Amino acid sequence: LIFRSVLVATLVAAIIGLGLHRQLLEPATIERQLQRFGGWAPILFLLLYALATVVFVPVLTVAGEGPWRRYYEGRARFLGASVRFVGEVFGDRPDYYGSADLYLCPTRIASFGVTLLEAMACGTPMVVADNVGFRYVVDGGAEAVILPKDDPAAWAETAIALLADPERRRAMSEAGLAKAARFAWPRIARQELAVYERVLGRSAAVRRDSPSPLTVSRAAW
Repeated sequence: LIFRSVLVATLVAAIIGLGLHRQLLEPATIERQLQRFGGWAPILFLLLYALATVVFVPVLTVAGEGPWRRYYEGRARFLGASVRFVGEVFGDRPDYYGSADLYLCPTRIASFGVTLLEAMACGTPMVVADNVGFRYVVDGGAEAVILPKDDPAAWAETAIALLADPERRRAMSEAGLAKAARFAWPRIARQELAVYERVLGRSAAVRRDSPSPLTVSRAAW
């Protein structure tokens, strides 16, 4: 079986921040840093090698930019066309989501899950990191598998298992489409407007029930 794509989100963004020293990009140094920094770097590292063990031919698409890109491109070279590094993705995000069988998002910290909602709206099943923002969006839903941020073996095993299970991916896709509809802008806008109206209504009631400054001044006399 040939699967279209596994889309990995922003995995080549900088781990070690700005002000990067050149020697930190040397292969020997990076190898030592992988376990130290944890998170998505070992996840991508193991995903690359997991691809070499499967009997079908998936394509891993890595979206994002950063100083780790050249390193991972070198490590993925033995897999040939099975791994694509596409750099930054903006207006054409729906094309990438829609052409992927899985969306992997191992982001360590997130206040919300906008990219998750984008993937859901495209009907793409997801494997995502366990963080506060993503837990809020998924909330026990069937559209995603939530995994620990620091367990790259689980990410590789889960991705391979889902690629081999089209029925489960179909169910995840349907659940994602249904949830995305709950976050559609017209619905969210109505909810936000209701909040403002409720707050403004309370403020008006408080003003009506409170004595005016002039009344207080006269009472003081």
